[in-house]
Amino acid sequence: MSKLLNERVPLHAFFVSQSGAEARIAGFIDSCTAETGLVVSTSGPPIDIRQGYLKVRPFDHACKIWYGEKRELPLHLQHLADEFGESVMVISFPDFKEWFSLYFTI
Repeated sequence: MSKLLNERVPLHAFFVSQSGAEARIAGFIDSCTAETGLVVSTSGPPIDIRQGYLKVRPFDHACKIWYGEKRELPLHLQHLADEFGESVMVISFPDFKEWFSLYFTI
């Protein structure tokens, strides 16, 4: 994640909740700390809260993090990689049946 933050790599973030609610945003990693969690914003650092952003707190609850390339993704996620980037980082929250993914090309 530090590479994505430090190099301002453009990415697409995608969140899916247990109820089926979805949120998607194109932007940059704005920050990633134990205190604030992972923040993706359209403005990139420094965050402009008048623009769009998503905040995920993977440090508060059990989570699984997976990183790989498009060809390694489950079939139900490959269509997103086809559109948004060759590399993917998926953060899943098993207790909540939710997941947050970042799609990018380096």
